[in-house]
Amino acid sequence: MANPGIINPEKFLQEVLTERFPNPFIPDTPARINCDASQKVPVRFGETLKERKARGLDIANLEAIPLFIALWLRYRMGKDDNGAVMELSPDPRLPEVYKTLDGLQFGDKVDLSPMLSDAKTFGVDLYEVKLAEKIEALFYELSAGAGAVSRKLAELK
Repeated sequence: MANPGIINPEKFLQEVLTERFPNPFIPDTPARINCDASQKVPVRFGETLKERKARGLDIANLEAIPLFIALWLRYRMGKDDNGAVMELSPDPRLPEVYKTLDGLQFGDKVDLSPMLSDAKTFGVDLYEVKLAEKIEALFYELSAGAGAVSRKLAELK
């Protein structure tokens, strides 16, 4: 990920995970961070993808950005990792994005191409930068059944 020069992304992630989330006096939660996510994704990830593309760097070998996008879409199904209904964080594009995933059950297949080709959501057409197929595969892995997200995250440790 491109370093914006204002903050160091790796240090910020460590701070969030080790200091902010565990601190009961800082009301920072994944749900709050995920509010308006469709407007944050193009800024945080789309700009990185555009920069890599402009510099001629390989995009298809990226792992974290495709995983994040697949997880974000997976949780837009409105189900937690056990399959229980979960409330989605507020997002002005939620009806538009959620419509494709509405009623989707674990193991169901859905055409993700309208979302993954939407440069408004991701900053780039993910098919053009050769990440869409990887994201689709991750999405289906993460939505295969109860516990799929936990299993995937455990693989990464």
